[in-house]
Amino acid sequence: MNKTRIAIFASGTGSNAINLIGYFDNHPTIEIGFLLSNKSDAPVLNAAKELGVTVVQHGNEEVAKGEFLVRLCQSHTIDWIVLAGYLRLIPGELIQKFENNITKLNLR
Repeated sequence: MNKTRIAIFASGTGSNAINLIGYFDNHPTIEIGFLLSNKSDAPVLNAAKELGVTVVQHGNEEVAKGEFLVRLCQSHTIDWIVLAGYLRLIPGELIQKFENNITKLNLR
């Protein structure tokens, strides 16, 4: 059975992202495909890497391009996108491609 694959977008320390990664660790039907950050110095990058999650970092110019994000998600076979403290505007092309499959996470 194929698992549902989630991409997590985060920009900062990533406490919500890390909680999500922990929650879905060894889940029978859901897995984290990758974590994306637009900040090269975001603490969430190292934390996610230590938890065995694929980490992707691209600057603001790249993540502003909807087609770029769509291709990135398609290349990782992503089904859902979770915004966990992601501080960038989500491009329209990504919203159209993942209509009804993007959610904002706030566990605080």
